[in-house]
Amino acid sequence: MKRLLCLLMVLILLAGCSAPAQHPQEGITEPSAAPTETEKSWVAQIGKPWDKTGELVEIPLTVPGGLHYSSAGAFDGDLLLWSYDYHLENTCILELCLIELDDGTIAAQAEIPLHEGIAPQILDDRIYLCDNSSGIIHALDKTLTVTQTWEVPSTEGIWYMGGSTLYVFTWGGDSYALDLQTREKKPLLGGCDVECMTVSGRLATVEYYRKDTGAVNTAQIDIVTGEVFTSPVEGRLLSVEYRNGTYLCNRYQDGYIYFIGSKAEGLQYVKLDTETLQLLDDNTLLLRSDDGRRISIHDLQGKSLFQCQISGWEYMTTCQDVIPNTALGGYFCLLNSFDTSYRLLFWNPELSGQGEDIAFAPVPEPSQEQVQLERKANALSEKYGISILVGQACNTEFAGFHAEIADDWLTVSLALDTLDQALSRYPKDFFYQLRYDTIRTVEFQLVRMLNPDDTEEYPESYAAFTQTLYDRHMIVVDVSSATHQTYFHELSHVIDSYLGWDADNRQDALFSEERWAAMNPVWFPGYSYTYSLQYALEDSDSFIDSYATVSPSEDRARVMEYAMLEFNAFLGHDNLTEKLRFYCSCIRDAFDTTNWPNKLPWEQYL
Repeated sequence: MKRLLCLLMVLILLAGCSAPAQHPQEGITEPSAAPTETEKSWVAQIGKPWDKTGELVEIPLTVPGGLHYSSAGAFDGDLLLWSYDYHLENTCILELCLIELDDGTIAAQAEIPLHEGIAPQILDDRIYLCDNSSGIIHALDKTLTVTQTWEVPSTEGIWYMGGSTLYVFTWGGDSYALDLQTREKKPLLGGCDVECMTVSGRLATVEYYRKDTGAVNTAQIDIVTGEVFTSPVEGRLLSVEYRNGTYLCNRYQDGYIYFIGSKAEGLQYVKLDTETLQLLDDNTLLLRSDDGRRISIHDLQGKSLFQCQISGWEYMTTCQDVIPNTALGGYFCLLNSFDTSYRLLFWNPELSGQGEDIAFAPVPEPSQEQVQLERKANALSEKYGISILVGQACNTEFAGFHAEIADDWLTVSLALDTLDQALSRYPKDFFYQLRYDTIRTVEFQLVRMLNPDDTEEYPESYAAFTQTLYDRHMIVVDVSSATHQTYFHELSHVIDSYLGWDADNRQDALFSEERWAAMNPVWFPGYSYTYSLQYALEDSDSFIDSYATVSPSEDRARVMEYAMLEFNAFLGHDNLTEKLRFYCSCIRDAFDTTNWPNKLPWEQYL
């Protein structure tokens, strides 16, 4: 961890939401040379062969109650093990054990009471325990002794220490840095909502949402210096690891796509369906199979160095953690079995064979058409305060649906034009008001070949769907069906989600499902709540069509999309008109309509 980062940034933490500075690169470095046999003699002396190959040996530890530590990590040249005891009411005990790697002895053990199962944060020669539920922070030294304690107001979210600064990443996005000496709070990325995705050493990967535009971006924060910068990979990332000048970035897109390299050396990428890739401290890559039983070490160009198949123990054994140690010339592996038994192994790679190389490929340069469309999508995102994704920025796997990347640039461009026309019908601050609770933006993804995974539940292809996730309303649209009507329909689902949230949090809210259901005719048997079953209608006075009988949300979306169209579908249908009138009243009741026009587009037929 001591050598993890050497960050020379130019953008300070409170510089607002302009583009973060670029981090200087050191280039890709090679794995360290293996030590001699004498340097790893204690492992050979006390280790017990794990299988016939001899490449794995079990390290016996004299620990009261047996080895029960569920996690492992490197700490200042030694090995730290930890686990949790949840048997105490309303609290847990964090159990720590430090293994001295010079001779394999137990250097220290400790039990620390916490409110929750907080993972130790290892930073240089200190261990921090940030218990946000109790508001207590402990700092431990190499003897696992608490040397300093701070008390601050408890919050929801995630806490990380950066020297004398506490980083508070809240679920609501109003994250901040707290100076524990002066107790001064400084908001992160001023003017933005910031949420933490991962922390690797002293590098926190965050997503930030610009409050003025709704645009979503990824950045990295050095939690020791407070400096902010961007990785070499653009777009939304799941995680970013940084070691000795090399980045490993992970993005989900029909599987996991890993990018490795630096801006100086260029980027390469590989797509993995189930395996995971990790950047280790010894300048190597760890490739782990989905079942955790096959691990392989590769250099930073993807060439396989060693491979190990872990077997010979209980069913459902997985390799929990892999920690390299150059002094001993191998890797410590913590095994976890299905019955929560644990074993600490040492892997001597000199006795292992090679696996298959990782087929990294250079990241292709975007075409001129792709660049133009991305600029067009970004401009619309800025204009309406939302997030619009096209091309490779889109996903292809969703909950219940799958799609393909839309690469017909003319079709995508036309879909963006239609989206621009549709969004222009809504009041100026409409999309800003759709940021509530943990929701930070409305996100459109323009894809092609949008199909359901379950063809029995969803018996046909779909033009679009909407999913409300933790931090966004995501609207996925097939570009071949990107009409005004499609956009109006899906945005009605977003309105529906907001009205439901408002009704749950405001006692005098006008909207309720009971009031809506009361407007249906007495003959109606009730919504089917399955897309494979749509009721035949006895009349069309209460429903736009049979699709509206699937659920109340689809019923309201049908009403709203037709209310926005140019022909009057409500003429002569009094019950439909009353549904529209009620829903329009609910919108005015829940939204701040101070700056809205007297007549809204969806009220044109009232």
